[in-house]
Amino acid sequence: MKPVHESEIVLARFEEVCPSTRIEHMFLDDIMESVHIAFEIIGYKPRKFQLCVDKALAKMNRTGELYRLCYNAWRLDE
Repeated sequence: MKPVHESEIVLARFEEVCPSTRIEHMFLDDIMESVHIAFEIIGYKPRKFQLCVDKALAKMNRTGELYRLCYNAWRLDE
């Protein structure tokens, strides 16, 4: 599990770099590309990109803000 302090910083950074967009209004390809770009901007290289994004989408019932999806995917990447 990632440290709480680090989590707060990463959440704030995703909120800063992601456009204010709700994922339920996006196509899956656009979601994947947006998460990939956000990870690149913050300098994060996921271990299992597809898996962590899929898990995050399922956890969020494919609704919510894009920055939250990025954050959840980051947290779920193990």
